[in-house]
Amino acid sequence: MLDIESELIESGIATHSAEPKQSSSGRNLGVAGSLLLSLIAAAGAVWVWNSYNSATGIVIAGADLAPGTVIESTDLLVIEGNSHINSFSNPDDLIGQVVQYPVAGSDIIQLSDLGSVQPVQPGNVVIGVLATPGMYPTPDIAAGDIVDVFGVEVDSQVTTALATDARVFEVSRPELGAATELLISVEVPAEKVANNIATASQTPGGVRFAIKAQ
Repeated sequence: MLDIESELIESGIATHSAEPKQSSSGRNLGVAGSLLLSLIAAAGAVWVWNSYNSATGIVIAGADLAPGTVIESTDLLVIEGNSHINSFSNPDDLIGQVVQYPVAGSDIIQLSDLGSVQPVQPGNVVIGVLATPGMYPTPDIAAGDIVDVFGVEVDSQVTTALATDARVFEVSRPELGAATELLISVEVPAEKVANNIATASQTPGGVRFAIKAQ
């Protein structure tokens, strides 16, 4: 028997048994394990990202803030939340800023709520006009904008320039009246100009504000 086996080996017919092959089920388990590890790593990255963003905080008003208020640290609170492009996460960025529109306590303070109040230039006067939609070009008109002011003749719709290159001194929303009304105060170079604007604003045609590029 040994001689026959030896002969078969020498002739190349008989060989030693090969190493055991890995089963397909084993390979599947390996792929599944790799996939599971990848999912765990991705979930960890998402958790870290969410944790970072939730910790940024968002600044809100600690009490009602009226237009013209110069913001102090005591006016602000920081709550957990994700800040967005128009909000603030650092209260230091708001201290010293001037409130342009009323902000209720606990409301998020946004960039559009802020303005700038500058001193009236010597010789100039400030006149306020209660404006309804159609009198102003955009509800985003704000302090610091440069505008032309026109009077409108109601029958002919002819416009007359009352002031050019006037600076918007302040914009506020009156507590009484329609929500779309704005009290627009402009700084003009002479009392006579202010009187002309005041007179025109009381006529049926009213006045119009045109914002100029700066």
